[in-house]
Amino acid sequence: MRKRQDDKWIRIMTALSSVIPIYDKANKLISLGKDVRLREDAITETLKDEGTVLDAGCGLGKMSELIFLKTNVREVVLMDPLKAML
Repeated sequence: MRKRQDDKWIRIMTALSSVIPIYDKANKLISLGKDVRLREDAITETLKDEGTVLDAGCGLGKMSELIFLKTNVREVVLMDPLKAML
């Protein structure tokens, strides 16, 4: 069972690695151009202007950039399983 899970994770990571060059464009297309607004809405509806934020699965850090622009949060920890995204 563990071997199958490892193989599945490797396939997922390989697929994600292959889209890194077009990641931002793909997000914009998939969201029909609403990616920034959706992120802004998530930030304003869920975050307090204090403390530390963990951006898990941060990708290229677009959400973290908006957190700094839209809130008073001054510490964001970015985490992504793909080193190339960081």
